[in-house]
Amino acid sequence: MCIRDRYQRRVHGATALTTTSDSGRVVSGGMEGEVRVWRIGRQTQTMETSLKEHRGRVYDIQVNSKNSQAISASADGSCIVWDLATFTRVMCLFEKTMFMQILYHPDEAQIITTGSDRKISYWDSFDGQQIRDIEASESEINALAFINNDYFLSGGADKMLMLWRYDEGFPYYKGEGHAGNINRIAVSPSKKFIVTVGSEGAIFFWSVPQELTAKTDK
Repeated sequence: MCIRDRYQRRVHGATALTTTSDSGRVVSGGMEGEVRVWRIGRQTQTMETSLKEHRGRVYDIQVNSKNSQAISASADGSCIVWDLATFTRVMCLFEKTMFMQILYHPDEAQIITTGSDRKISYWDSFDGQQIRDIEASESEINALAFINNDYFLSGGADKMLMLWRYDEGFPYYKGEGHAGNINRIAVSPSKKFIVTVGSEGAIFFWSVPQELTAKTDK
């Protein structure tokens, strides 16, 4: 299957991509700030809408568990929550940063963001109010991932993988090994392994600390 789009005729192309949990839609973002929603069928792929409110590159897109909303993070200092039924903006988060990644907390009551300001920020997903900031690094942060409700991971230009307790905002573990920026982090479905990719071309596999694995199993 191939989705042909105007992104392909431009130098920079699509810069963010995600799918709904039912595999019925793809949501993409581009260098010029477009957010597009695609309906995926067995034989057809149709663009349902193109949303243009961002003024800079879209670095990340996430869809909530109900497939009712998507949230996009942009280099223009804004994150926009979109209604996937009406294709309208629900709310917008603003900060003086280039947003690199955004995630829903597993219970979806809050949202966390990170970017060039070296902070990890917590936001209320209902009204978009900022809850707290963590001074998380001396360099920009590119990647976030949740292990479970209580712990999450971050990585970026300091080349270190950090494991944080969510409520405390305190780093419990630090992993060193990358020779370049950490660009993305993923956690295995079993919650026992972590995968990171770096700008030096390396892929690292890490074991989740045993005490956290035990909590996840319960």
